[in-house]
Amino acid sequence: MKAIRWIVPAGIIFLISIAWIMYFYVSSLPDKRDVSKSEKNIEEAALDIQETAQAFFRALYSGKNIKTYATERAQAEVTPPGEESTSLVDIKIHNIAVYEGKVNDKAAEIIAAVNRTITVNGIATTSTQYIELQLKKEDKWRVDVVEALADIAAE
Repeated sequence: MKAIRWIVPAGIIFLISIAWIMYFYVSSLPDKRDVSKSEKNIEEAALDIQETAQAFFRALYSGKNIKTYATERAQAEVTPPGEESTSLVDIKIHNIAVYEGKVNDKAAEIIAAVNRTITVNGIATTSTQYIELQLKKEDKWRVDVVEALADIAAE
């Protein structure tokens, strides 16, 4: 009988303790409305970043001016020194896939997979080139750093 008198109050104290712990845990969770707002901003930025990356690669591989999409630093990284080549080069882009990495309001790091066919003097080679891009937000998103990671020939 003494055990029952002790177990009932201990059980009630235990249940009240669990209720308080759950209350504080739920109160510490972020508000879903705040999360959805920040997710929306990140999604909008991600769309802009994706469009900038695709436009950058299309301009780069077609020989057009990339100033609109790149900073001076990135332009220097992708522009070869010296005179233009006299060989006939044709680059056809089949697909550009952009994989997001770190993204915030001022900077972003992404990896792009560019599937393309390069034809030099009549000889064609199809490959997928993986390139890391670091973008920064100025008046709009611009590519700042370009680093080739791998170039994998198609089978």
